[in-house]
Amino acid sequence: MNKELFFDNLSKFFSEGDLAKVEKYLLEEIAQIVADDGDDLSLCIVYNELGSHYRSTSRFGESLAAFDKATLCLERQGLGLSSTAATIMINRAGTYRLMGESKSAMMLYKHAQLILQSDPISDRYLIASLYNNLSLTYLQDGKLEDAMREAHKAFTIIKAIPNSEPEQVTSLINLGTIALQADDLATAETLMNQAMGIYKDTLSPDTHYAAALNLLANIRIRQAKFKDAISALQESLSFTQKFFGNNIEAAIAKQSLAQTYARVGDIKSACSWQQSAIKDLEQLLGLTDSQTISAGEEMNRYKEQLEGEEHESLGSKSDLF
Repeated sequence: MNKELFFDNLSKFFSEGDLAKVEKYLLEEIAQIVADDGDDLSLCIVYNELGSHYRSTSRFGESLAAFDKATLCLERQGLGLSSTAATIMINRAGTYRLMGESKSAMMLYKHAQLILQSDPISDRYLIASLYNNLSLTYLQDGKLEDAMREAHKAFTIIKAIPNSEPEQVTSLINLGTIALQADDLATAETLMNQAMGIYKDTLSPDTHYAAALNLLANIRIRQAKFKDAISALQESLSFTQKFFGNNIEAAIAKQSLAQTYARVGDIKSACSWQQSAIKDLEQLLGLTDSQTISAGEEMNRYKEQLEGEEHESLGSKSDLF
């Protein structure tokens, strides 16, 4: 397997936003490796990328299955406690985190941390990535102090590594999001501006850019700048759909748009965005998932508001006669 050619091709397909082509390429690579010599290390690389692809498109069951196969390839080579195994644990944990299973995610992150701490030459970039992921999991559980600690650890490591701007952006967005949840709006905006500055000076908009825009939108909502918030959310949704299709993050962005439109009294637009989000959640998670049910309950509240507005409008018209 030519690793350089593999990643070049994968990056090309990914940048084109053709998700079907990405999946087809990965599956064909697996079939070719098996047909050639079944090299476990090559298979591990491709299964890891396949698991990450399925995670980013919210195909969580397939993601976990792919990571299982990657892990099995390493174990057959006696590398179950290697830094590569830790990488797969971190990626697998990310799938659990997006599924809302933070306990399972945290167990894998901690296992990966033990492996990396036992290796004196562990990749610093990978360690910083682990801390960022731990921060996200703590944040998801509402543990702001723990989230802040891990995000600071990540940023301390990553800012000293050359060409680490993508992971720096992740750290800054994490820190900004934590500050916002702690009601420190000034710090959140400063960190958001730092992240946006990196994009302006160094990076082209990538998969992390949508998260930066989400942070910008949430700051503008707190500032009651709803028009700016809607613009940022729509741009964030556009980037998410370009790279990942209508995944969980896209559904969340649509719900945020619905909430923001409701804040400015545009209940029709709120209903439209919420209905689109519900459709995505039903396809991704099913009708009985708690997120789908919660989105449906919010939709009912918007409908009640809309019906109330329509009754008021009819009442006003009847007063004219």
